[in-house]
Amino acid sequence: MIFPQSFLILEYSFDHYMRKLITTLILITFFTQIYSQKELPEFGKPDMKELLMKDCEFEPGVSAMKILKYEYVDLVSDNDWSVRTEKWERVKILSQAGYSFADIEIPFAKKNKIKKLVAYIYTLDESGKITTEEIDSDDIFKKSDKKKKKGSLVFTFPGVKPGCVIEYKYTELEKEPYYSDTKFFQDVIPVQLCIFKLAHNSEYIKANLTFIGGDENLESRIEEKTPVEYKNTQTITGTNINSFRDEPLMSAVKDNLQYMTLRFEYRADWRDSLLKKYPDQNLLWEAIDSWLINHPNFGEQIKKKVAGTGSLIDSAKKIKDIASKVELIYKSVRDRISWNNESNIFAESIDRAWKTAIGSNAEINLLLLNLLRKSGVNSFPVIVRSREYGKANMLLYSISQFNNVNVVVFNGENFYILDATKKHLSYNTPPFEVLNRNVLLIDAASTKWLNIVDDRPFLKQTISIKAAVDSSGQIKGDAFVSFFDYLKDFKLTEKEEGEKIMAQEEKDFINRSPVDIKIDSLIEDAPPNELLPLNHRFAFTYNPESTDDFLFIDPFFLSPFRKNPFTDSIRRTDIDFGSNQYYNIYVHLTIPENYRIEGVPKSLIVISSDSTIIFKRQILQEDNILVFKHSFEVKRAEFSKEEYFPLHDIFRKMYGAIKEQLILKKK
Repeated sequence: MIFPQSFLILEYSFDHYMRKLITTLILITFFTQIYSQKELPEFGKPDMKELLMKDCEFEPGVSAMKILKYEYVDLVSDNDWSVRTEKWERVKILSQAGYSFADIEIPFAKKNKIKKLVAYIYTLDESGKITTEEIDSDDIFKKSDKKKKKGSLVFTFPGVKPGCVIEYKYTELEKEPYYSDTKFFQDVIPVQLCIFKLAHNSEYIKANLTFIGGDENLESRIEEKTPVEYKNTQTITGTNINSFRDEPLMSAVKDNLQYMTLRFEYRADWRDSLLKKYPDQNLLWEAIDSWLINHPNFGEQIKKKVAGTGSLIDSAKKIKDIASKVELIYKSVRDRISWNNESNIFAESIDRAWKTAIGSNAEINLLLLNLLRKSGVNSFPVIVRSREYGKANMLLYSISQFNNVNVVVFNGENFYILDATKKHLSYNTPPFEVLNRNVLLIDAASTKWLNIVDDRPFLKQTISIKAAVDSSGQIKGDAFVSFFDYLKDFKLTEKEEGEKIMAQEEKDFINRSPVDIKIDSLIEDAPPNELLPLNHRFAFTYNPESTDDFLFIDPFFLSPFRKNPFTDSIRRTDIDFGSNQYYNIYVHLTIPENYRIEGVPKSLIVISSDSTIIFKRQILQEDNILVFKHSFEVKRAEFSKEEYFPLHDIFRKMYGAIKEQLILKKK
């Protein structure tokens, strides 16, 4: 189900979100003030105290730390305008494990220029004196990606050893930036001092800063006129910032880092007219909407007549049932056109995608929308942000945060979210990328943010096992495993690509370390109907642990349960299961005459106070046959970090039950 949100609700939600982040994020003191140059270290001048430093005082035991992370952004406005950004980092290498932080890659857009790159490494010689070595320009290499219109400068500091300090500085020049830029205070290693300075003349250009994380004091930023070109100078400073800690089942890293976004308003050729027409910033999404609808690579693509699609449209028009009509067009586009792995919100040519049977995400889905509308289906484009890039920011008025296009279909009280690049998902299953995320609907009549919510358990798996223990203590049998919806998509995509995909790796948290099992005669059944599960049938041999006359059988020997993800005593990030989940395991086990049952786990139910996490175990016995029935359900996909301790307790009890074994003793 989809819930439209008004702008009034959005403003309230953001304030609430900010308060939660501000009060619960990493224990760190942020403060804002105008920093004088004399308080900064001098570039190119090593500090003996830094070289003698043995550990990070505020986060002991790390392999490296950033002594300084400095960025000065200067907006230059003459006939046109540009941005000159000076970046400077100084890093302390504390151990051999931190050597990778001496491998530097500086990314940049192809239209930008990198100038004045200087880099030094400082070490102590055997006599304790400081040695300085500058990186030669011949050792700096340029990488280029013409397709993505991006490049990077790459170099490695020579002679890196524990205790050394490295630093580099450069200037980036950019003409008329109209997108947002993210400034991260937090990093994968601790940051001792982080300074961001912005100089601009507000009479010409408006710069918007949005803060996520940190202290309330960041809201009271200081601005003052400086003698240089009469510019406002704004300085934001952070000290002793702990490194970011990756936690199980959190959302994207970018959702959880402390950062600030900087956005310039707008590109010179349409900035003035837009601001005049839309003086209220809450209406700027309507301005972006209008621009996209009339863009030749977005809205105009939806209106095109695509050669060769007439017969499909005619067939669809004859179908009265909207769901069946959507299914026909969705399958036709999905099965005909292969995705080239390019993600963008702009399509170069939907005609070419149809003709060549290959295209980008935008080309495939704008073509899908084109055909749906011509078939009489009430449908609209939605622009989305991939999960790995973090959640879309509803108060950051910039299309640069979006990198995908999907389609929303309204059919009475039913809604469908479609992405025809997903080869193994039904039209009735929302893509994993957008589930429990906000997307922006593009519509000339009414721009809306939609929150995509669906309570169905799209991470679903069932396992049925029939096996027998032989007289030697070995277990042999047959298994039938079914993968539904997202798990089916992950499995088949993994098989096609020959590698694991990130979404599965992050959410398939309950795989466990393998026991001594040999799998034989695997048969895969992938029905053409995407609503049906992917099935695996196989025979197996399992050698349980044994000592003397005892066998210790793990009832979960073929289940996906692995280690408990919630063992830490503290939690810094919210929990994201990705989707509601359901797992069912059935084991029918025959015990031989020469063994007797010495110990059997008890039937039990572990349930959270709000019934959103449920684990059940039922054990039945009749003569020499044991039946184990296990189920695990997650009925809510997202939990705040404040709810961690109840989750911690539920999972501790559940995994305690999972570890319990069936014990057999030889007669």
